[in-house]
Amino acid sequence: MRMRVRQLREEKIAAQAKDLLSDYAQSRPSTACPPIPVVHILRSQFHLDPAYEDLSRIHRDVGAVAAVWCGRRQLSIDLSRHSYLDAERESHSRLIIAHVLGHLSLHGEHFSADPDQLPLFGDVPQAPCFICMRSDIKHPLETQAEAFALALLMPEPMLRDAWTECVGHVEPRVCDAAEWKGICRIASSRVDDSALETPAEELIRKLAGDFEVSIQSMAGRLKQLRLFVRAHRPEPALSTTRV
Repeated sequence: MRMRVRQLREEKIAAQAKDLLSDYAQSRPSTACPPIPVVHILRSQFHLDPAYEDLSRIHRDVGAVAAVWCGRRQLSIDLSRHSYLDAERESHSRLIIAHVLGHLSLHGEHFSADPDQLPLFGDVPQAPCFICMRSDIKHPLETQAEAFALALLMPEPMLRDAWTECVGHVEPRVCDAAEWKGICRIASSRVDDSALETPAEELIRKLAGDFEVSIQSMAGRLKQLRLFVRAHRPEPALSTTRV
């Protein structure tokens, strides 16, 4: 995916995710509490079924994470990405599905209008309509789809309600330097959740389990919504020594 794409603010992307949930909930009012049923949304709103495949056979550099096959009506998730535990596999699969839902919701017109791309829902039995590549992770198409995925899997009102239920109030947690460093570490890389020890880290694990997302995704989303904030550093005292 190397096409130009319009800039979208986070608020606009979150609104699109909310619209998708609202459309789905009109006939299935089951999105009032976590986890968000992304597989059902994929099937009901876009008529695609998820499946695991070895995508290295369609892209020789083994860089494909997911691909949509229009003729098969199928979302293929790269099998080689799932050598870890079942719980991690499930949360990662849900993130990929939500990510692809972001492409379908935000970028559908690009695939149908760009002459270098196959029609998004054309009758194409042999080739995928599009492929998500690891190498494109910083491309605007991918960053927008990822932002959509986080907003869809962890809707702000739902996550704030879950936060309030866990901590007993709506206020953010003010973190000291050590705790903030730990949260940033979790948000930026895969971490063994057995190593989570602080109250903030335990809270991340609890909410990640409720929403069926990775602890990395949950930590990033809580930071984004400023439910975790860093304590202000004290100003250095002014010297009163006279020369």
